[in-house]
Amino acid sequence: FFFGFDNYYTASLISIPPEKRARMLDVLNRLVRRERVTFEEYRSLNGLLEHILPIVDTDRTSFYHLYGGIYREGLVYGPQVVIEPTPERLEQWTGWRDRLLHSAGCLVCDAEACGAEVQPEFDTDKLYWHTDAGLEGARVPGLGGYCHGYFFSYALTERDRRLHITALEFLAACLGAMLFGRLSEGSDVVGRVDAQVVDRILNNNSAKSEMMQFIHLQMQSLPELQLPRSVTWEHVYGEANVMADAPSRGEFEAMNMLAGHLNIRLRRLDIPPAFFELLERVHDFYDRLHAAE
Repeated sequence: FFFGFDNYYTASLISIPPEKRARMLDVLNRLVRRERVTFEEYRSLNGLLEHILPIVDTDRTSFYHLYGGIYREGLVYGPQVVIEPTPERLEQWTGWRDRLLHSAGCLVCDAEACGAEVQPEFDTDKLYWHTDAGLEGARVPGLGGYCHGYFFSYALTERDRRLHITALEFLAACLGAMLFGRLSEGSDVVGRVDAQVVDRILNNNSAKSEMMQFIHLQMQSLPELQLPRSVTWEHVYGEANVMADAPSRGEFEAMNMLAGHLNIRLRRLDIPPAFFELLERVHDFYDRLHAAE
């Protein structure tokens, strides 16, 4: 289904390759300007439009008037016959040009749902979520996470910033589990973090520092991770974690711009009271650790 697209599986995104998009826009612009387009070029254009239909915000009515007598003329007069515009065709060509100018892709789950002609829901076999912590160099240091269009952002307090970045990455994973864990209770989970030590601890139960051991035990008790499901953790580099990295640094303009290009409707989730209670327990443990030194 995704053959011929650019796939960003670590971010659950799929996009139209730039060169393919440019080819379609070139032909559509010429059609709208009533310039010469042959049946051979036009047939190729329609094939590309059919292919990208599942990831563009439209339905099959957008193909009305694109075929009709055009294909009969092509069969009779050959591939070099010139396409003649009609008011109805011009309207559809303009619509397709505008869609391509304002959309470059979408969520993988939405593309799958559109291709199957069902309403996109969280009914896939696996649920992917991404989390991150931003500290040094961040516009607004915080914790961020992203999952199939849903996201969270928590701005760190001065007290929070005492904690080591690895502890903050762990807390971001905890918050991700709290918020995303019940989006689809029947799905297995792949949690993605860009701190290697975090996924190693979570997969191997091998925390060494007392603080990491404490947070790990807190995380294991989360009800969202006690559901009958498989939970695995993966490390991803920051470049592949952009939709979690942006909200962890307060870079909402960049996040909204990327979401707009990829036709994603973002939905922000509120921070639950249970997370603030967890955070307070972590701070209490931090204070006890340092008081004993």
